[in-house]
Amino acid sequence: MAAIKELEKDFKTLIENERLDHAYALYGPHLPSQFELTKSLANFLEKGKWASPEGILLDAKFIDGTTQNLGVDVAREFSEFLYRQPVASPRRTLVINSAAEFTTQAQNAILKIVEEPPSHGLIILTVRDINSL
Repeated sequence: MAAIKELEKDFKTLIENERLDHAYALYGPHLPSQFELTKSLANFLEKGKWASPEGILLDAKFIDGTTQNLGVDVAREFSEFLYRQPVASPRRTLVINSAAEFTTQAQNAILKIVEEPPSHGLIILTVRDINSL
């Protein structure tokens, strides 16, 4: 859990200094903590509060690879979501929990988005093992 607190501090510093990059991969054995961190980050960007969101976030989309099929069609939806202009946040945030569950085709589609992201897009992937992507 100490690592999660450090990541929270690091992300806040990046946001304050306007140095947040367009994509991040969080990896480690505890996916639920990573997923909670990403939800809090998206909430912070949109509502200025570091906490799990209450209600719907307009500029964030959360996908859980453990419960949703992550095929190429879903990956194309990611692109459509990210390229729309944000409404309440400086970023459109896409979070994919258990990203290793992607099909190879979907991984290739996400790679293309990560290589050519919109300026206002933020993609965060969580995985247990970084080599699984």
